[in-house]
Amino acid sequence: MIKALKKKYALSDQGAKDLLKGIVYSVLANISLMFPVILLAIVLNQLLAPVLGASAPEISAAVYTVIGIVILAVVFIFHYCQYTATYLGTYDESARRRIGLAEKLRTLPLTFFHQRDLADLTSTIMGDCANFEHAFSHTVPQFFGAVISTGIVCIGLLIFNWQMGLALLWVAPISFAIVILSRKWQEKLSKKHMNARLELAEGIQECLETVQDIKACNQEEDYLRKLDAKMDAAEKAQISSEKENALRDIRSTVADLSVQIAEKVMRRQLDQDAEQEKFIERMLDEITQSK
Repeated sequence: MIKALKKKYALSDQGAKDLLKGIVYSVLANISLMFPVILLAIVLNQLLAPVLGASAPEISAAVYTVIGIVILAVVFIFHYCQYTATYLGTYDESARRRIGLAEKLRTLPLTFFHQRDLADLTSTIMGDCANFEHAFSHTVPQFFGAVISTGIVCIGLLIFNWQMGLALLWVAPISFAIVILSRKWQEKLSKKHMNARLELAEGIQECLETVQDIKACNQEEDYLRKLDAKMDAAEKAQISSEKENALRDIRSTVADLSVQIAEKVMRRQLDQDAEQEKFIERMLDEITQSK
């Protein structure tokens, strides 16, 4: 597993180990968030048992308090381990990556730099490093952790009540289909954004290198007007990229709502369709109000 991660994401041995730890702790952190819901379901079952005419074991408030404190401790430990493994491990790996790039660039001949645009080279290298940092600290471990933990919840839900499971999980294949079908569009927006950033970086670099010539030829206004146009193009490309990120967040929120409802439904067996519909509507209202 470590070798596969190392090869796929071009990581060092320690970086691959940290990524694997981040994935494992992300799964545990996601699952630990189910414990408070389980405790709440047990408390409600005991409180509503006399009203529903059912029997439930008598557990004192002190025991529930101790269990709640233990659950909070478990949630804190798992999330702390996740933070340490993902964020700290990611930036340690980023430091190693940057040092390795610097050492590689130091050994290259000067002709390599004469044959290339320094603004393009610098922007590309620094941009890739920043994107790697963001991806491995905010996306990759959490993505794999969410997929695995959601798979566990889905399996449990299908075993508990497969009809309800299918009703709640149908959004998953549709979400994946939207992501896959919109891949080319995302790549097009990303390429457009990168080209705009490169043109802006080249314009700024050219301004710094030829500022004396521009002043001598009295071309400040014309040059600044062109530079402003490049900045506007880069800004528009950034806005388009942010819109795409917002759409991904919306899809993620929809999936999160489905999983939260699934976790709650797993705690309760519903026999009639009317009761199922009322329960789902109530859960949606509670989750919407908590957002």
